[in-house]
Amino acid sequence: MSQLKGESILLLKVKPGEMHKAVRNLERSEEITEVDTVLGFYDIVASGAFDDSRNLTDFIEKVESNPFFQSCYARPSYEFWKRRTKSDSHGQGWVLIRSNLPSATLRELKKLPNIQKLVLTSGDFNIVANFSVSGPGDWKRTVFEEIQGTTGVKETITLPRLFD
Repeated sequence: MSQLKGESILLLKVKPGEMHKAVRNLERSEEITEVDTVLGFYDIVASGAFDDSRNLTDFIEKVESNPFFQSCYARPSYEFWKRRTKSDSHGQGWVLIRSNLPSATLRELKKLPNIQKLVLTSGDFNIVANFSVSGPGDWKRTVFEEIQGTTGVKETITLPRLFD
C-alpha cells in the first residue's frame, strides 16, 4: 500500500444514456473534489483525495459496481500541484501526458499561465494536467505549442471539458 499526495485522477467511461446518473453518483462521493464531463476516449475526468492506494482501489471497486459505469481507470497522485488562483476561462480541459523527463516536464508546466493542476502519476501517461483557456486561439497555443512543446513530452491525449 503506497501513500498518495493531493488529488488522484479517475478516467471513466459511462454507458450510453447514463451520464446524468454517473455524474450525480460521483458528486455525492465524499472523496471526489471535481467532476468534469469531457470529449474523447473517456466520458468523465474526476479528481479525488485518497490517503493511500487501498482507499483508491476500494473506491474504484465501488464505482465499477454501479450499472451505469463501463470502466474506471485510476491515475494515483504521487505528486500534486495546484495553482492558487483560478483564471477566468471560456474553456477547460485535461491532458494526459507521457514524458520521458517527468521532473523537468512538471517544472516547465508549472510556469505556463493556463495550467491549473498537475498530477505526477504512473502508467502509460505519467502526468495529468488540467488547463483553462480564454478563447479559441488559446486552445491551439496552450495545447499544441505550450504543453506539447514542453521538455520531455512524447505523447498527449487532450480531453476538452464540456460545459452545461
